[in-house]
Amino acid sequence: AFAEPPPDPNPTAADSGALLAALLAERGAFEQEHRLYELMMDDFDRAMAILQAQPSPDPAVLAPLLLRRGQAFVQQGKDAPAFDDLNRLSALLAQSPLPDGLHMQCESHRLQGAVFDRQHAFIRAAAAYGRAIELLRTAAADDPTLLPDLAAAYGDRAHSHEQSGNTEFAYADRSEAILALTAPEAPSAGSPVPLARAYLNRARVLGEMHRAEEGVADCTAGIRLLEPLIGSSSREVPLLCAELYQQQEALHQAISDVRGAAEDHRRRAQLQILLRER
Repeated sequence: AFAEPPPDPNPTAADSGALLAALLAERGAFEQEHRLYELMMDDFDRAMAILQAQPSPDPAVLAPLLLRRGQAFVQQGKDAPAFDDLNRLSALLAQSPLPDGLHMQCESHRLQGAVFDRQHAFIRAAAAYGRAIELLRTAAADDPTLLPDLAAAYGDRAHSHEQSGNTEFAYADRSEAILALTAPEAPSAGSPVPLARAYLNRARVLGEMHRAEEGVADCTAGIRLLEPLIGSSSREVPLLCAELYQQQEALHQAISDVRGAAEDHRRRAQLQILLRER
């Protein structure tokens, strides 16, 4: 066997620059997580300036930096520079495929969709989410661990359809999200919280479509997933369960099921008392 060559004790200026840029980007990511936005942007911009000064910047350093800075611009409502970075990322990944390229490309499409949603350009938002869906649907056929990401992308597009009044398309995407989360090969198949939320979201669409009985069935499915977990220390489960009872109450009222609505109201009140005591 051949021994690994020792590290170069005299790295080139380009290597040193790439290392410094990577360190700055890593620190910027930490600052982003802790909402230190001014420090974050300073580190991201310094890292980008270092890489742009190099004739051939390392794609493995540049690509995640473009994604992080694009995400930061989106958070700050700076749409034009966000699109600049995200479009550069797409071009870079097309030329230089990376192991994490699929994740970065999908996140880029979802960020662009979020910007279009904010601009009320819902058709363009749905198209951006659709590009993420196509990538994830193809990849998930070989890698089932991507099914929760696929479900989230369907949820994003469904939201855009809901905002533009396309309830039939929204219902189809909400249903696809549930199918992805309940697929036998999905990791932690039927994971309670995301699946219960997916049922809640579809129930809301069914209410808009005047299909209240089906909406009640979705709420019931979500509640049954969560009820065994209500006694846990998490507040997320009882909060979500209360939302499901609230939606089910409205659906029961829509079909004049007074007793059902009253029982939903009672159970929701019990959960609210439980949450106040925690």
